Amino acid sequence: MVQLPEPGESIRLEWGEADEPLRARVTSRDGSRIEISPTTGPWGAYLPTAQPVSCIAERPDALYVFTARCHPGPGGSARWILEFESGRQERLQRREFFRMRIHLPLLVAAPGAPFDRELGKAIPYLSPRESAGEYRLLRLSDLSGGGCLANGWEPWLTPGTVHVGYLYIDDGGGPLPLRLLVVRADEERGETAFHFVEMRERRRERVLRALYREYRRQRANRPETA
Repeated sequence: MVQLPEPGESIRLEWGEADEPLRARVTSRDGSRIEISPTTGPWGAYLPTAQPVSCIAERPDALYVFTARCHPGPGGSARWILEFESGRQERLQRREFFRMRIHLPLLVAAPGAPFDRELGKAIPYLSPRESAGEYRLLRLSDLSGGGCLANGWEPWLTPGTVHVGYLYIDDGGGPLPLRLLVVRADEERGETAFHFVEMRERRRERVLRALYREYRRQRANRPETA
């Protein structure tokens, strides 16, 4: 049995096409109902009452996902009640190893290439500078909160080297700057494995949100079994 969020625990809520998750803290619990108060994110009228929301608790061992319904609580928008739906609870893998097949563009800078946070807004249409060898556009085959596997290889992508990269997540937030440690480079298979280093938590959150959106998409497209 998956343990429901407890008082004092931090959670985030996601629903529909909301661009930003709502972050909250659990203030009390009564059976399958909890009371929450906001910390960051959209609130008040933005919290839906007519559709289920995903309540996500990130714990040391795993990512826990619950499905709940929202009800206004005492104190207006300062408090809300979540009522959890029976049987709608999931335990996902430990987030460093929560890996999914996903195909996103990854632009990797060669040694000595200039660092430019605004680079690549027209990706995948590369400029002459990029095609001249300072950058290589790869495409991911899978992604996790701690790294990725990309289709593509270059002689300068050698294990142990660190490169600047830009991951293009389709969330409206623009290119995600990364520092990429090469952990495996396979010329024969034409693929390179990277580990994310010195990664800020806000950037990791964008990756995790992209993973969870893909997880929901795959689950929604999964054929029903009798």
